[in-house]
Amino acid sequence: MSQEQLKSFTTLLLYGLVFLLLWEWLRPLKDVTDTERITVFVVFIAVGLLLSFLQIRLWLTVLIKSTIILFSINILYFQLPFFKKEWWGLFFEELQINVAYLFSQNWLSFTPSFRSLLFFILLWLLTYLMHYWVMIQKRILFFYIMTVIYITVLDTFTPYSATTSIIRVVMVGFLLLGLLHFERTKQVEFPRLSFEKNMTWILSLAVLVAMSATLGFYSPKLKPQWPDPVPYLKLFGQSDTGVMGQLVQKVGYGVNDSRLGGPFIEDSTVVFSAKVEQSHYWRVESKDVYTGKGWETSEDDGVRFVQQPNQAFTAFEKWSNKVKVTDKQATVTMNIVYPHITYPVQLTQVISDEPVELIVNPVTERVVTSPGSLQSYQVEYQLPSFIIDDLQAIQDPVMELEAYERYTQLPNSVPERVRNLAFEITSNKPNLYDKVKAVEGYFVANDFKYETKEVAVPTGRQDYVDQFLFETKQGYCDNFSTAMIVLLRSAGIPSRWVKGYTEGEFIERYDDATSTYDITNNNAHSWVEVYFEGIGWVPFEPTRGFSNPFDFSYDLNNIDIEASAPMIPGMNTERDPMQEFMEGDIGGGSDNSGESNWFTSIVDKLSWEGFFLIAGSLALMSLILFRTRRRWIFIVWLLMYKYSKKETSFFNAYNILLNQLKLYGLSKREGQTLREYAIFVDQSLGTTKMSELTSNYERALYRNDQSVPLWKQSVNAWQYILRKTAS
Repeated sequence: MSQEQLKSFTTLLLYGLVFLLLWEWLRPLKDVTDTERITVFVVFIAVGLLLSFLQIRLWLTVLIKSTIILFSINILYFQLPFFKKEWWGLFFEELQINVAYLFSQNWLSFTPSFRSLLFFILLWLLTYLMHYWVMIQKRILFFYIMTVIYITVLDTFTPYSATTSIIRVVMVGFLLLGLLHFERTKQVEFPRLSFEKNMTWILSLAVLVAMSATLGFYSPKLKPQWPDPVPYLKLFGQSDTGVMGQLVQKVGYGVNDSRLGGPFIEDSTVVFSAKVEQSHYWRVESKDVYTGKGWETSEDDGVRFVQQPNQAFTAFEKWSNKVKVTDKQATVTMNIVYPHITYPVQLTQVISDEPVELIVNPVTERVVTSPGSLQSYQVEYQLPSFIIDDLQAIQDPVMELEAYERYTQLPNSVPERVRNLAFEITSNKPNLYDKVKAVEGYFVANDFKYETKEVAVPTGRQDYVDQFLFETKQGYCDNFSTAMIVLLRSAGIPSRWVKGYTEGEFIERYDDATSTYDITNNNAHSWVEVYFEGIGWVPFEPTRGFSNPFDFSYDLNNIDIEASAPMIPGMNTERDPMQEFMEGDIGGGSDNSGESNWFTSIVDKLSWEGFFLIAGSLALMSLILFRTRRRWIFIVWLLMYKYSKKETSFFNAYNILLNQLKLYGLSKREGQTLREYAIFVDQSLGTTKMSELTSNYERALYRNDQSVPLWKQSVNAWQYILRKTAS
């Protein structure tokens, strides 16, 4: 066997071991995530490593991998013919929406197809890194240690069992480490080692590793030296208190909100599925009494209304005719049965075949079914579109005295500095709407952070909102929504705390008008509603990373478009992430709208974490392009010089070829003439092209012959050597 064949055999063996090691990273996904079909990812890794082994040209590699990714996403999520324009339209529509979520930091709203796309890209980068570590650096220890840690941690803290996996990882890892050490030693000490001796060394290593693994597997072992932590962690997560007295909760809907705060554990259990025409928030109830630690309902809420299904719903206060509404219908299928129903805003009818009554609490607006619960039902409702002009026309809050006192209630324990802050935020605003928006925007302007793990719990007489506003400045929806309400009430603005769920996770497009969403415990959420006299309760969203799903717009009939053009970018502040991303800051508050920069609007939306993530990705891509430049840069040179008719083209192209040969490992030695160097290159490459090219180059350089016709004669030889050294 020739040295070239031996090298190919060893390389194939290394790539095979790398594939087995990467496969171990994918095996646990079925047990620790909701990933069902890992086969497509395994195939993608195998193809990526095979392309690296075959040294396929870069452009073809990119084409093949991209096709596999798109084809896999099509099969997994869209189930439409791959070459049909309908699926391409749906794919790019989802891509735009998810990119908007990315820049608005609403990462939890990524669709499954986009998450898979990101995972494919991660695997693409990982296969390149493995190629770089194994074939160029010939070192794998760091990645091997990370693999062992990954497997053992999952075995300890998740349902995944690594009993056989750890054996495979040890055997594959030790084989890789041994082979790479052998390759490094062979390059320095034994560059011409025969095939028989190579195989003797490889087989000896394989037998040694197999014997060691077998001995370790069957040898007697000590019992576990410390107890399994998983039962403790489960008990810890389900109990009321955890470390340092903080509340440790599982995210989801709960009845008791009297003591808010503390970290929570995520839970992706699906609560219900909904077929809707448009995504929106889902209500369960509202609460009106703030205690300084959490929320309760007022004592005089004993009155109940009884509604019958399939009849017009009259228990809730309606919006006025100043609010534009669109009639919608949704179908709800409960996975977790509750005694209450979950409904959109402005419920108009509940449709069900079950023999139940709907018992409505007018204070909390909680709708309970009796007897029993509804497993599936339809709701008819109205989605609002609020006119900002009408909201801004209201100068001060107006409400019946009893209701006003209820919705501006605050305990005496609220510190004075909270009330002072509310006055500072709202005092210079001319109308009620602007005051509310000022409070809503306060958290973004002052760098409050969305956090679910390190969330404090007030102790003693400490106020929940005061702690959040002035000390921790981090928390989740309960912190943001409660803080906004306390600030509003401190300014005399009636408001209430609403509990429910966000839009959920997009699953599939049911038909042209309807989509299916899964709403999980992770989507449990709270937000704010403010009362505007003559309009009704209007929702607001203060939580960082979330956007108000309802429409707010100016009445363009009342605006002088030409005179007010610079104001248009500020009109609709309640836009969804897709609108923000696509529109950006169109006018920028300047008459020179043509000079507005979309890049600036994106940068403004980025946090430092997002900036460093993008910068790191660009740096990694740049490193990959730089490391692989010998394989693709020749395409650039061909485009620049192959058909050039400039006098200097021959000289520039020849110098570029010298640099390419240097990268290939055929450097020109000091004192070596061009002819001697050309013969050396031809002997190394098995050709005569370099000598032909150099002969014409010397004629153009030293005899002053016409360089353009000589370049035309030599371009094929130049192109041949470029391609040869790029492979």
